[in-house]
Amino acid sequence: MARTDRIAACRAAEDDLAQRIEEYRPEAVVTLLMSIRDISGQQQARLETSLRYTLVPFPGMGQQARFHSEMTKIIPLLPRSSPKDPG
Repeated sequence: MARTDRIAACRAAEDDLAQRIEEYRPEAVVTLLMSIRDISGQQQARLETSLRYTLVPFPGMGQQARFHSEMTKIIPLLPRSSPKDPG
């Protein structure tokens, strides 16, 4: 996909992203594409939420080590749910 087409597709998906975030109410979102940084931040502001966004590079095009390094830092900081009671 050409860069301009990718940007247009991301912009076209903004409202859908906001709706899903509002519906799912996650405690955190990890964005795996640096180029949508502005979109992610705008959605957080639009929803007026304390939702924590973290941005990491997509693990392709030579960015695998950088992706791994960033994920290693943030995984311990992400919210965790308690194990479900089996009974």
